[in-house]
Amino acid sequence: SVQLAVTSKCAVGFSGAFPRAAMSLISKNDCVEILRSKLGDDHFQLEDFIFKYFEELLGFHANHAGLTIKAILNGTVKDFKFFVKTGSNNPEIKEKYWNVLRQFYKEHVFLTNLVKILQNFVEQKITADCYLSKLENVCVLEDLGGLGYETCHLEYPDMVHAERAVQAFANFHASAILNEEKTGVVLDEKYKDINYESLLFEYDKQPTENLLYSVDKGVRAVADKFFVHVSPEIRDSVFSKIRRRITETMVHSKKYRKVVCQGDAWGNNILFKYNNEGKPINAILVDFGCLRFAPPAMDIMQFMYLGTKSEFRTKYKSQIKDLYYDHLGSILSKNGV
Repeated sequence: SVQLAVTSKCAVGFSGAFPRAAMSLISKNDCVEILRSKLGDDHFQLEDFIFKYFEELLGFHANHAGLTIKAILNGTVKDFKFFVKTGSNNPEIKEKYWNVLRQFYKEHVFLTNLVKILQNFVEQKITADCYLSKLENVCVLEDLGGLGYETCHLEYPDMVHAERAVQAFANFHASAILNEEKTGVVLDEKYKDINYESLLFEYDKQPTENLLYSVDKGVRAVADKFFVHVSPEIRDSVFSKIRRRITETMVHSKKYRKVVCQGDAWGNNILFKYNNEGKPINAILVDFGCLRFAPPAMDIMQFMYLGTKSEFRTKYKSQIKDLYYDHLGSILSKNGV
């Protein structure tokens, strides 16, 4: 059984900021639960733990930290490293975005429940294992860096990276399709509590800080400056049609098959594992706070248009699309779908 012999340490990345808050996020009992979840038993003695915020900011809505737990197993002292995601320490971000968008709750349900079900239907690992999640507070995840995963070595992905990325998306999307086909459970109906949008909002229904409103407002301002030769009425009609099309197709689609989409498919949310020659051999998805139930093309389009250069898309867009559907089809056919 577990034995406790702990003197906790807290080191904080940004000039000693938030030490008290950091100390309250992870307790020795949490560490016991984390190790029990990771090891599958309680045959260890907890010795020590260190929680440290990263100096580099990795995202907008959350802060990130490392957790090292020292424990004795079979008479040997071992260090276990974890990746920790916490709510933003910035009061303004927390008030305007965190509390409104409810991304952490969505990710909590996904990591502690939904992805565990989906993983049963595919061989390739979908994302990091979750060992502890406290609603709206903290999430302790597997250290993917320890498994050899890292952000893309290039500023923008080349074709080899793109192929690994779309394979990861195809694997993820296939897990949702296989789950529904094999069980008859419609995921966006079963998980109604997380079937809400975290980024794409229509006018007057959500705060103006949210993405679609801001993007729409921004492109209209750019058009007013650089497309003065086009009448204001036509400009307004075009942008209004685009905005409606986004919400109809991606948020409220009744025409296209929906899967569980990662929802924020840009560079840092796709990690790669490299071989000794520096070639990417695998990819894995992270960060599901913007998860949505939408047509799978949503993730692929986001990946291409948010994460690659226009000249790359011009040359490889069709090839990337074919690679994605080939891999998706291969997984489904191997499973009799």
